[in-house]
Amino acid sequence: MHPFQKYLIDMRAIKASGQGTAETSYYGPLETLMNAAGEKLRPRVRCVIQGKNLGAGVPDGTLSTETGGRNSGKRTGITFAMGLTPDRGAIEAKALADALPAIAASTQVSKYLGLYHLVLLTNFREFLLVEDQGGQAVELE
Repeated sequence: MHPFQKYLIDMRAIKASGQGTAETSYYGPLETLMNAAGEKLRPRVRCVIQGKNLGAGVPDGTLSTETGGRNSGKRTGITFAMGLTPDRGAIEAKALADALPAIAASTQVSKYLGLYHLVLLTNFREFLLVEDQGGQAVELE
């Protein structure tokens, strides 16, 4: 089964159960999808849901290559594990009904951009990649 097909089936099952929360119940299928996609990349990219707070809050997920990350060069009073931050960015997930442009303009995403430089936004139906370009949030795709 294609990873995206599995993602849709799993998402539908959670929604149909009536047991899920608006956001966190869907993290499992998202992590599985991101890791399936990341396995095909060179270098491989790993998704970790609920990554550490490295100074900008706790992102819903982080994306790193096999090397683990990049040297951020930033010091915010927190010692980074091995001096690395996830080099492929952070993930910010919101409820299915939320609009991505509003999420992109949020203070939370601005903090993540300052540290991770790339943020993948999702409402689990849509995905939007945002990059920090000179202090401005630019929507890439």
